[in-house]
Amino acid sequence: MVAVESLFFAVPVFASNVGGLPDIIQHKNNGLLLPPSNINNWVAAIDDFLQQPKKYQEMAQRGQLQVIQKFSIESCLFRLLQIGKVSDINSHNKASLERTNN
Repeated sequence: MVAVESLFFAVPVFASNVGGLPDIIQHKNNGLLLPPSNINNWVAAIDDFLQQPKKYQEMAQRGQLQVIQKFSIESCLFRLLQIGKVSDINSHNKASLERTNN
């Protein structure tokens, strides 16, 4: 959740490429995914951030838009309603099949 919350506030995100983080962070698009045990990569990424902060702010802004689109109340509600519609359709189809078979 820290990565999502950081992106929501347009904070640049550097994350390990483990667990669920690659589902949220797209490397060099909305943040950086780095190997957890490669210190040289982390040092290079932080150095690059210090040299080019605008590049990372642009990544964070892209991430902010993606998080708002994916996790806003409106988009979550829309997805839940879509799931409900699919459930309703499946129930309707099952009931229709049962009537046809009887």
